[in-house]
This record gives sequence, C-alpha cells and structure tokens, in this order.
Amino acid sequence: MPNSIKKLCEAGVGIGSILGVFLSLDWLFNRLSALPEKSYHEPLLVIETARRFVNVTLEYCYLPALIAVSAIVVLYRFGCRSLWHDWTTYPNGKIIRRIVLVTSGILGWTFATYNYNFYFGQGHYVDRLLLVGMLPLIYWRPVFTLPFSLQVLTIIHQFNFPIGGYSVAEQMVLARILIAFSAVFVVSLLDRTPRTTEFVVITCCIIASTYFVSGLAKLRLDWIAVDKVFYLLPATYANGWLGFLDPETISLFTRRLSLFNLPMKIATIVLECGAILLLWNRRSLLFFLCGWIAFHLGIFIVSGICFWKWAVIYAVLVSIIYSNRGGGAFDIFNRRYFFFSLILIGGSSIWFNPVALSWYDTSATYTYRFDAIGESSKRYSLPPAIFSPYDYQFTQSSFRYLSKDRRLGLTWGATNNRDIAESLSESTTVDELLAIETAFGRDSYDAVRAERFDRFIRTFIGNMNASGFDQPWFTKSQPPRWLLTFADDPFRGEERIATVIVREVTSFFDGNHYSEVRDVVARRIEIPMNQPVYAL
Repeated sequence: MPNSIKKLCEAGVGIGSILGVFLSLDWLFNRLSALPEKSYHEPLLVIETARRFVNVTLEYCYLPALIAVSAIVVLYRFGCRSLWHDWTTYPNGKIIRRIVLVTSGILGWTFATYNYNFYFGQGHYVDRLLLVGMLPLIYWRPVFTLPFSLQVLTIIHQFNFPIGGYSVAEQMVLARILIAFSAVFVVSLLDRTPRTTEFVVITCCIIASTYFVSGLAKLRLDWIAVDKVFYLLPATYANGWLGFLDPETISLFTRRLSLFNLPMKIATIVLECGAILLLWNRRSLLFFLCGWIAFHLGIFIVSGICFWKWAVIYAVLVSIIYSNRGGGAFDIFNRRYFFFSLILIGGSSIWFNPVALSWYDTSATYTYRFDAIGESSKRYSLPPAIFSPYDYQFTQSSFRYLSKDRRLGLTWGATNNRDIAESLSESTTVDELLAIETAFGRDSYDAVRAERFDRFIRTFIGNMNASGFDQPWFTKSQPPRWLLTFADDPFRGEERIATVIVREVTSFFDGNHYSEVRDVVARRIEIPMNQPVYAL
C-alpha cells in the first residue's frame, strides 16, 4: 500500500473514531441535560440530572445505561488508572490544555455568574460552585471535561422555560469543542493513542461549519442580490443598541453605511462560504480566524451583537499558530486532513447541525418595550437587563404572539420572506408600510403562549418585588452579554411594581430618516403582591 494511502486511512480512522464518539456523547449529553421545567424549581440540578438519566434510560430502551456499563467494562479492562492520566500523556498536551481551559473558563464564567432566576425562585448555587470547582480539576486532569460539559448544558437549558425563544447558537459552539475533546479522551482510553491533531482538525471544522451553513443559506435566499445589510443598524437601535444617540444621528449613520452595502455582503459571503477552505494551509487558517474576528467586531459596532466568546477562542488558535510556524506542533496542513475537512465542513448539516444564520434585513421593526407602574403610580422603563437571565429574549423582543393585529413576521427587522423584504425596501412612506402590512401581515396572536408569558411576568416580577430586587454579589462580575443595549433612565428598584405594560412600537427607516410610527399597548399585566420570598 502506498504510504500516502496508508496515511490517509490512518487519518480517516482517527477522525472517524473521534467523530463517532463525539456524536454519541453529544446525543447523550443533550438528552441528559434537557431537564423538564419542574426540575429547575429544585435546588440541586445534579440530583435532577441523575433522575433524568433514569428516565432517558427507560425512554431509549436502556441505551444510556448500556453506554455506562460499557464504560465500566472498558475501565476494568484497561485499568482505572488510565482514567486519571494527565495532560502530559497527550502529544502537545500543554497546547491542548490551553484550548480546553480557555473554552471551559469562558463557559464557567458565563454560567456561574448569571442573575438569580426569579421565575424558578432558585439560584442553583451548588451547581454553580461545581462548575467553578471543576475548572482547576480540568487543569489537573482532562477527565473532568466530561462532567463539566454536562453541567454547562444542564444550566443552559433552564433559560428556555417557560417562554421559549432562547438561542444556544453562541454557547453550543464552545460546548461542542469540549465534547469533541471528551471524545478524544474516550478514544484514548480504548486505543491508547491520544489523537490531539485530530482534535484540532475537528475543532476547526466545528468552528467553520457555523459560517459555512450560514453562507450556503444566504446563497439559497439570493441574499447578496436582495439584502440591505445597513437596515440592521436602525433595527437594533429600535431594540436599544446605541440608545444614547438621537434618531437623526442614527439616520445619518445608516445612510453612510448604505454606501458600503455591496462590499459588506461580498465580505460576508467570502468569510462564510470560504470557510470550507479553512485548513487549506496555514495562511488560509490565519486569514479566516483573523477575518472572523474583524467580521464580528463590525457586527458588534453596527448591532451590539457581541460574539466575544468566539473571538477569544479564535485569538487563542491564532496565538498557537503564530507560536508554531510552519504548521507548528500539529501537522494539520496536509492533503489528507484538508480532504477530511472538506467532508466534515461540507456535510456539517448532517453530523453537527449548526444554526444557519441567514435572513433579509428590512426597513421596519417591531419592538416590544416594557414599562412598570409602581405602587405610587409612577412609571418606569424596564430594560432587557431587568429580566436577566432571560435578557436575550427581551432584547430580541420576539413577542409578536402578544399582538392581535395584523403584523409582518419580523424579528429585529429580519424576515425570510423575499416578497416582504423587497416590498419594504421600495417603501418610503408610512402609508406604504401600512399597505404592506395589510397585504402580507397576519394575526400571530397565540392565547396559550400569551398566557404563559403573563404567568412568567407575574412570577418573575412578583418574586423581584418580594426579594427587594437584590442580586447575589457575584453577579457583578458577569462577562459581557451577547446582545448589548442601552437603557434611558431604567428602573432601579425604587419601589414595588404593581403593573407591567407591554408596548408594541413600530419603527421605520424610509431611506433617509428613522422614526417610530406607532406605539400601542399590547398587554397589561397586574402583579400580585403576595409572592413568596426566595432566599438569595
């Protein structure tokens, strides 16, 4: 057998074995961490996860239990000592540890310091301590990456209850990097061959896949011909980004940004669709990693969407590449790994299923803003941060199921309907906007979801009232939020809240000027004053 074919087969076996274990762990961890809503009312999530393991075992005909038994058999066969091997066991173990520790540190920082959850009335402090406590253990022994990954996913899942709308797109990239290393760890127990080079390849493919599927989705939408990227600025301004600026300044910036519409779209397609060439050579890897950092910096400036977690991981990879020139300690720049990267990135929708971020930006936006009426009848503004850890949903403001009027299916001014996008791009007056609403709009009111939303607000704000609006001291050390906004004179706990008023505000950029063209009350929710006090 020619040497090149032999190396290709060896690389295929290494990547295939890791990928197989990765898919198994990804499936198992996501099933175990998807606790039912009632579990998050309990103080200890680790106990609820154990119960979930029993339920999943029964649901899937004892498959998880079979996996656990198999793991015990493997440990018995190869010795429990192999479970405790340290990072020096791995080729370039210090570099691998750096990647895993930075990824774990970002997730640990984020999910150990989030705000007390007033809806569930739980801080889950023991679970947070376990998360923080596992960080030095990961530094000590790689085996702790497995329970850490499961613990992170378990904490994340609570934020989708009860109103939905929470996106895991940002965190799951990092979580799956840890799951990929966990797969390397498991494989190393079986064949005694720590496949760290394959881990770096798969990590790069996980990162590239998110961009590639988004780029392909944009091509299918004919996005480069239709979309007007500059509409993103007034849309996010309506939701609170750059709220310290006046509408005329935003209008000026939007007009200036429109001059770069085509170059911005071309750069986006190059950085997303071109991601499939990430491992072509060292220069291509550096180009895309640095390009994505610049790309997300631009997105942040325009919209307040802060992908800092991804940027830090890219910076770590760049530092590793620069400190190991010529391919470095990892021989990833060769034909065999490039060949497999084309398969992994190109087929990522099958094995990885990343979220495809694609839509048309439009000139209209529906924003749901929240006001509080205190016991003194004074009115206050409730910014998204008040509802943390549900601030993502309240920043994105996708609550059109509260409205009983005909509305366009827009979230942050974005739609996947080409007819709506093209019609709005041609409209220059409020009357034309209203005519488009009549033609394409629909009643999205959902009584069940609206009632669930009311229950959330009554419970969350009621428990805030009872607690005195206090948050644990360590929440002051939270990392930057994913979606950033600015609030004008927000509520600061001056008094108990008696009523929450939900306003639906329609904003419109007519090609020259941004304005708010409609402001209606969508919901009025009375807050009970007898909610129990939950200990902080």
